[in-house]
Amino acid sequence: MSRAHPLDLVSILAGLSRDVAPFDVLPEILGVAHERVRADPAYGRHLSHALYHLYSQSDRTVPAELEDMIGFEDAYGLADCKSHGTVAEVQRDLEAFTGTFTARVGSRFKPPGR
Repeated sequence: MSRAHPLDLVSILAGLSRDVAPFDVLPEILGVAHERVRADPAYGRHLSHALYHLYSQSDRTVPAELEDMIGFEDAYGLADCKSHGTVAEVQRDLEAFTGTFTARVGSRFKPPGR
């Protein structure tokens, strides 16, 4: 596998082992995704959709440190219809959220030279 969506990895890991829960690895995956969220606004939208999907599959229960993940999908929708906020604000909030997890990224996920 040359490239994979970060949340696809969560699904793969969950399928391989009953001992690996998606929310156990999600903080590290979000840390890895941070740079791409910063560089590609379209990726942020996809990530917000995937996070909401993960939330809805978890019986709508998430660890406290991940609670903010559930609001980005709705925030993009509200910004799109100009009801509340702007897409740029949602993007900045998503960048800030994923940025809180960058310190969790282990060396196995960091590109060489970083």
